Amino acid sequence: MSKESAIFTQVSKGEDFITTNSGVKFYPTAPLPEDIRIEDIAHALAHICRFGGHSWRFYSVAEHSVRVSRLVHHDNALAALLHDASEAYLGDMIRPLKWQFPAYGIMEAEIQTAIYHKFGITGIDEEDIKRADNIMLATEGRDLMPNTHDWILPEGPLEETSSLPFQPHIAQEMFMNRFSALVGGNYSVLEEACR
Repeated sequence: MSKESAIFTQVSKGEDFITTNSGVKFYPTAPLPEDIRIEDIAHALAHICRFGGHSWRFYSVAEHSVRVSRLVHHDNALAALLHDASEAYLGDMIRPLKWQFPAYGIMEAEIQTAIYHKFGITGIDEEDIKRADNIMLATEGRDLMPNTHDWILPEGPLEETSSLPFQPHIAQEMFMNRFSALVGGNYSVLEEACR
């Protein structure tokens, strides 16, 4: 294990792993940047439904992430695209439950740190991402959920109505295309350098 990888190892690796779509063993309690693949993130997020599956139509975390990445300052767009990437390895826990399980939040932060490290993301403007995330939450709630008129959110929805959500395979492709555009189309070079 490299010295750099040792930074991210909090616990010894046992049998507490998941097998990702690409066949990588990923240890959620000991996330290592070299175990992270953008293809796994795109695939998993495209197959995870927002709102615990309670939206009128299937709406993926991948599509949400692409939309959030388009609402932030360009320098923050890659971080915004990956702001929920830890959910590729943990699943999407609804907000009211996240607050009840602090251990989940710690694990989520550790995985998110490994993801940002993997893709060389530093200097993140968290407020910019949180604002965009809340705008999309308000927009998605209005367009995809029943009875959201009483949600108390710090941001209002976008004026335009969201288009109908995309199917997982299209959301996955959107995510990968957005990632490629943000890294200057040099994805294969970046990926090789990050392995």
